[in-house]
Amino acid sequence: MDGIKVVADIVRCAADFLVCTHFDTDHLRFADAEACRRTLPTLIGELESVTTAGDVVMGRCRFQLDRTPTGAVYRTQRAERINATDNANGPGSTEPTAP
Repeated sequence: MDGIKVVADIVRCAADFLVCTHFDTDHLRFADAEACRRTLPTLIGELESVTTAGDVVMGRCRFQLDRTPTGAVYRTQRAERINATDNANGPGSTEPTAP
């Protein structure tokens, strides 16, 4: 199921901005954009403390589509629906079961 999530994009660039490294922040989850904006200066400060002199660390908060993988999650949810339907119908029921 698709949804919207708030993510922080953080990059570290050399002083000439020719070479930039994007930090993977997919594991960070924010309740809303304001929570991301409040946390962003702390994240940037931590990364600046471990970068070399002259490097620039920048970040911004943005919205992104949150696409849940449909493979294993879908099969698990489908199996739960089928089991719930089977249990509701009871043994020997003539009611149709979920597909």
